[in-house]
Amino acid sequence: MFSGPDQMAATMNRIAANYSGARQIKHTYPALATVRLALNVAACDQQPLVIVRSSSEDERQQCKSKLTKYAWSDFRGQFTFAESKSDTELVSLKGINKQSNIIVVDPDPYGQTGVVLSQLDSSATDDEISDALNLALLTHQERTSEAPVHITNGRRRGIFWKTQIPVTDPGRGGPAPNQRRRP
Repeated sequence: MFSGPDQMAATMNRIAANYSGARQIKHTYPALATVRLALNVAACDQQPLVIVRSSSEDERQQCKSKLTKYAWSDFRGQFTFAESKSDTELVSLKGINKQSNIIVVDPDPYGQTGVVLSQLDSSATDDEISDALNLALLTHQERTSEAPVHITNGRRRGIFWKTQIPVTDPGRGGPAPNQRRRP
């Protein structure tokens, strides 16, 4: 194929010349579909949740634009994100200020509710947003729990999770109880 590394490099350079240089990637606000889902994902991933809340599309867009750079910077992978157009999605979160447009929440272990860590309005500066996110990381309560213990405790509290995708391979435990053969 190639007689040596120099020929390979020359061929690769010739091919690369046909393509334009690196293009700028436009990052978007990485929101999950609903606040309810985001609260659950944040609990599962043991991360604080950042919610943009406003009935105004312009105000939501302004807040999402401010937060997007944090979502894809040094804070990448440390938060779960969501947005809400109405307060009905936020009823499980107590203590939210009516004027808050950016809400940072520490979810409970089961993603049912959460504690508000920080609240900002849409006029928040970059420094205020950065401080709120850093504070959330410092005060967020990470939990260590074995999965079977976590599941058992959740069931005792009446918390059950129904997947949106059917489980067709139940894993090492064998078939699901309703699929076991009876003798």
